[in-house]
This record gives sequence, structure tokens and C-alpha cells, in this order.
Amino acid sequence: MALVIKGSSSGQITLDVPAAAGTNTITLPASTFTVPTSGGTIVKSSHAELTAIVTGSGAFSDITGLEAAITPASTSNKILLLATGSVGTATTLSCAFRFTENNAAVGIGDPSSSRDRASFKIQSSNLNASQNFCGSCILSPNSTSTLTYRVQIESDAEGSYAVNRSFNLSNSTDSTHAVTSSYLHVFELDGSNVTIST
Repeated sequence: MALVIKGSSSGQITLDVPAAAGTNTITLPASTFTVPTSGGTIVKSSHAELTAIVTGSGAFSDITGLEAAITPASTSNKILLLATGSVGTATTLSCAFRFTENNAAVGIGDPSSSRDRASFKIQSSNLNASQNFCGSCILSPNSTSTLTYRVQIESDAEGSYAVNRSFNLSNSTDSTHAVTSSYLHVFELDGSNVTIST
């Protein structure tokens, strides 16, 4: 017996089940059904890739190059942000990151005394190593205007850091000193399929 599955651009799937010999006949009440759309349909996307090496220290500042703009099609649509990359530091050091939307911090932790509010953070171990970072959030901007998203970084005690490399960038084929790329992905999601509970 052969089971044939046919798909269509409308989202319908057809199952053709031929009758089997003897008592092995399979009967289906209907040969066509529609697969419902799951949450999070991507309406459009934008991304930025940072291949240059960036260094700095101090308070939150933009990671130059990790910037992407998107114009939502509907005020009910959501925005999914995803950032990935690597950071090297001169000593054992913590780095905090935050997303911004039109220069205002978004996707950050709740207020807690005088503590910085960040989207995500890491700790790098030494100048010959680097630490991967990855952060994400889903936002409800309620806007159809162009929105520009960025990733900012702040290092602990104003220590020095380097994005896309180990801090001690020796000219070596050793994987320790390999250089990387960082990314910021911005996805617009169909708001009718996405629910955010707070």
C-alpha cells in the first residue's frame, strides 16, 4: 500500500490512501484537511551584519554596525529581535547588552534600585579568549512608522572589550584568535498569531 501526501500553496494537504488487499482496507472520513497557521508568521525581516572589529569601554554605547530598520505593516504586529556575536575582554569582565528602539532602551529588565537594566549579559574570561553573546526579545511597538533597532554594550568597571575577536589579537592560525561576525535580526510578526503575556 502507498500513502501519497500532496501539498498546495493554500496550505491544504491531501492524503491519498489506496485500498489495501483483504481486510487491511483503511477508510478516512475526509481526504483533505487544512493545517492551521501557527503563531509567529514572519511578515518581513531586516538584519545587520558586523564584520569589522570594534573596541571601547565605559557606559552603554552602540555597537557600530549592529543597526537595522523596519516599518511595521500594522500597529498590531510584533517585533522579534535576535542578536548574536562574540566579545573578548582584557581581563575577566562582565559585559551587559541592551536593545534600543529609536534610541530608547527596550527589552530590558525591571527597575531594581540603582542597578543597570539590560537585555542580556555575559562574562568573558581572559584576553586570549572570547565569549559568545545571544539575546532576544519580542516587542509590541504599536506603530507603522519606521523603527530603527540597535544593540548597545557596557563593560564592567569601564574595562576594555573587543567585538568579533579575542582582546589579544595575535596574528595566529590558532582558533583562539579567530575573528567572527555579529548579527542583529529584526523580524516583524503577524500580531494576530502572537500573544505577549506580561
